[in-house]
Formats: sequence, structure tokens, C-alpha cells
Amino acid sequence: MVVSPATLMLHVIGADTTATRAVERALTGGLRGRVIVATDLALAAEARATHPRAWIVVAGIRRCEVGPALDAGADIALAGPVHAAELRARIGVLSRAGSRPRPAPTLEFDPRDGTAWLDGSVLTLTPGEYALLRRLAERPGRVVTKTELAETARAATGGRALERRVARLRRRLGRHGGGLVTIRGVGYRLDITV
Repeated sequence: MVVSPATLMLHVIGADTTATRAVERALTGGLRGRVIVATDLALAAEARATHPRAWIVVAGIRRCEVGPALDAGADIALAGPVHAAELRARIGVLSRAGSRPRPAPTLEFDPRDGTAWLDGSVLTLTPGEYALLRRLAERPGRVVTKTELAETARAATGGRALERRVARLRRRLGRHGGGLVTIRGVGYRLDITV
């Protein structure tokens, strides 16, 4: 559900509709980015693992679950019935404290099915792009020569076939495309955490 299309995405996981309505009323401004509302600890831990940059709100839990919810990665944990005024005040504290520090993007591979994930999102790659990214990820932060990459990606060393493939891969990395750095005349370097 989109609360404010330009600034705030609200995703609710769980079934506590009273908590959800209170959160919707509280989130009328002041917090930018993605907000995920969870109504139990397991959902909060899963949300933090899959969305490390989002603001996680755990609402409608028991008092004894507040500490474990914060330990699981929640930014806000509210016990009992959720009151919009309290949640609004807590969000204000987070907003004044500054935005959540953004960890470096992480890249993961599953060689069994040739799948790659960037920050928890599946990348849609051709087999050649997957092989190219995998080769670059073997030595993150270090230069891989064009010759090595051409052999890996089965691209021709002459012409611009490799450059075109790297350009397509960079586009598929989206906002993290700048992490695939061209070292002019030598090769490429991947500056993304693997």
C-alpha cells in the first residue's frame, strides 16, 4: 500500500489491522523511505534480513517482546494497542537522529540455479551476464582484465562485444551499476560486497 507516492512506501506483514490503521494514521510525513510494519517477531527478523535499508516497525506485540523485537532489528517496537500519537513521536525521534546508515550493497549467488541477488532482490541476468558478474565477484575490489572476462563470458576479445555486455550488466545492477567500474585499457573492477 502506498501512503505517500513520492516519499514513503508502507508494507504491512501480519494480520493486526488495528495496529496497521494506527500506523497509517501516524505516517503522514517526516519519514522518508520504505517502512515495513510487522506484527510479530519472526516477521520482523525476516523483514530486516530481506530489507536492510527499510525502517522496521513492530506493533501490537506483548511487553516482554519489545526487547527481542529491537534485537531482531526493529527500529520501533510498540507493545499493546498502538496509538498514532506515540508512533508519530517515535518516528520523529528517528527522523531527527538522521537516516539509517546504509550498508554497502551485498551480492549473493546460487550456482545451483544460476541466480544472483543484489541487496536481497533477484537479478534477472542472461547466462553470459551471470558468468561475467560471477567472475568479477571472485575478486571484489580488484581489477579483472578484459581477456579474462572475455574468456569467462565467451565474448569476442575484438570489437566491442565485451563492452556491450558489461554495459548491459551495469544497467541490470540498477542504482548499484556504478559499483562496476571500468579501468580504461585494462579491465573492470566490482566494488560491491560479496
